[in-house]
Amino acid sequence: EFPEDWTTDPALQLYTALFILLVFLLVQNFLLAIVVEAYMALRRDNDKSEVVQAFLTDVYASYRALYLRLKYRWPHRGDLGNDLLEWEARFAISFSDLHTTGYFPNSRSIG
Repeated sequence: EFPEDWTTDPALQLYTALFILLVFLLVQNFLLAIVVEAYMALRRDNDKSEVVQAFLTDVYASYRALYLRLKYRWPHRGDLGNDLLEWEARFAISFSDLHTTGYFPNSRSIG
């Protein structure tokens, strides 16, 4: 049992304050370790990713894709994606399959 006169005893006050501080720091350390570990795992996965590039490389790739889309008259990716979702799962898609969508007028536009 906890003594009733703990508020008047300086030794018990110091013990209680240090105990609460120690428990707080331990819990804070556990939470910080969890957050840092999750961040490090995310960073490792991000470094392995071939999709994420430097900002300028991403901007260049975006404009290049827009240029190629206009040059070859490619459809908007959302329109083509919606049509492809309606198809059954396939291992390969040929030009004749894409030509039936009406988005690609000739084989040159496929690339």
